[in-house]
Amino acid sequence: MEKIYQLKTLADTKTIAQAISKIAKENLYLLLTGPLASGKTQLTKFIGVELGIKTVISSPSFIILNQYQTKYPWKLIHIDAYRLNKNTDFQEYFELTVNNFSIIEWPEKITWDFTKLKTIKINFQLKNQQRTITITTNNLTEQEIKPLIK
Repeated sequence: MEKIYQLKTLADTKTIAQAISKIAKENLYLLLTGPLASGKTQLTKFIGVELGIKTVISSPSFIILNQYQTKYPWKLIHIDAYRLNKNTDFQEYFELTVNNFSIIEWPEKITWDFTKLKTIKINFQLKNQQRTITITTNNLTEQEIKPLIK
């Protein structure tokens, strides 16, 4: 599935976060790509609120990974791969994502095969003061992605 949305306001971003939170589950990976300051961490914060996270979500730019307990048995794993390089061993971080819902910013910075996993990829684009996102999914059923295509 591929779907394109215009995000004109923060309310639009919250709407996308609400849709994603409805399908968030363990062993699902949300991959966020796009330029700096395009809205990746803001989307993550909104998703966190929807998942019942009470602590402030911040970008793990320097520590690479943050974990947050959700209102579900699984955690939200938030990874910022910007400072990693393709030669960095991602295995130690990946092990923490198993049986959790994971959001990975800058997944293109690492060498990892996500093709066999259930993924939602959101690519943020900024053009002429307009924010557009393209959402693609992999290994998810139509029923699983239904909240995203409304």
